[in-house]
Formats: sequence, C-alpha cells, structure tokens
Amino acid sequence: MKSPLLILACLFTAHFLSAEGPPVDVKSRSMTVPHQKLVVSASQREEIEALGTLTLDAAQWERLRQFYPDMPKRIESVLPVTYNDCTCDVGVYAVQLDPNTVAIAHEQFSEEGNLDTVLAEGKELLLRVDRRGQFYFKGSLVPFQRLLDAVRASKARPAGAGDEAWMSVDFPLDVLRTTKEVASRVKLLAEAGAGAGWTVYLNDSVREG
Repeated sequence: MKSPLLILACLFTAHFLSAEGPPVDVKSRSMTVPHQKLVVSASQREEIEALGTLTLDAAQWERLRQFYPDMPKRIESVLPVTYNDCTCDVGVYAVQLDPNTVAIAHEQFSEEGNLDTVLAEGKELLLRVDRRGQFYFKGSLVPFQRLLDAVRASKARPAGAGDEAWMSVDFPLDVLRTTKEVASRVKLLAEAGAGAGWTVYLNDSVREG
C-alpha cells in the first residue's frame, strides 16, 4: 500500500509536469492563446528540421513586427507541438503545429526586454549595423532613435566595479565607420555610449595590411 506522502508526491509531480511546455492542445495540434500562424516554405521547413531554427522571410518578419517591434529576424527555437518541457530561457520561440505551419504566441512578446536588461546591467552590449545604417540587437531591428535614447540614458558599470563595460558594433563586409550611409549614426551612437560610460568598439570589416 502506498503511503499518503508518496501519493501526494506523485500527484504534485504529475501536476507540475502537465503545467510545462508551450500553451498548446496537443490532441488538436493547436495553440490555446492568441497567436500568429505562419506557413513555412520548403527551405524554411528544411531549416527547422536540420537546425531547429526559423529564419523569417521579409513578409513574415514585417507581419510579426506589427505585434512585436523587437521581433528577431531569426527565431532561435522552433519547438514541436508535442514538446512538454520548460520554455524558460529560450527567448522568442515558435511552435511547429504541422510540417508546414508554425505558431508564435503573443503572450511571450511582452516578456522579452533584452535590450533594456542589458543596458540596465551595464556590462556588455553587442550590436550590428547593416549597410543602410540600421541597428540590430540579437537579430532584432531597433529603431535608431530608440537605441540612441536608451544608450544615452543607460549607466555603464563604473570603473573598478569588476569587468569593463563595453559596447561593440559589428559592420557588414566592406562597410566602414566612415561609409556615408552609416557614418553619422555610428558617430552619434559612439558618442552616446562613451558619454554614458561604455568603452566602445567599432569593428569595421576591412582589415589593414
């Protein structure tokens, strides 16, 4: 005969496990919260199967950014609808409902404050700039004025407080900090970073020598 404590432990474990995983109905293979569905192409399906990621096409990216301005170009985790484990620390994820359809829940969008978190921590900030002068953080397009204002308002970790606080900007191939399309914005951002206490590294793509 099982002890009451063992029975209680089993019931607690069953409840805990049933509460994990994305918000889906596995039987009907549907998402149970407000969401956006995307039909994936053959190459995207291949990417999901090979890498477990999803690179959005231009139309998909534009559509999702209407709901979530910080939507990354590449979704780093695509989970099967049968997935039944923790979704913590996976960032923005998609759920594959069938081989050609994925869904992204609206509820997770408000949970992603990565840029603000990094700026608040004042340790390190990794950015990329494209050849049009647009800036990206972890694959998410950040409106330049928003980025500039946020950096100006940030407070980098002060000297002597441990690791150096640094901001790094990576450039596309053959684009320099002096390239016309990016020069003015890069200069403003570098000045804002230095003014807030960051050590700024501009990683131009062309090497000397």
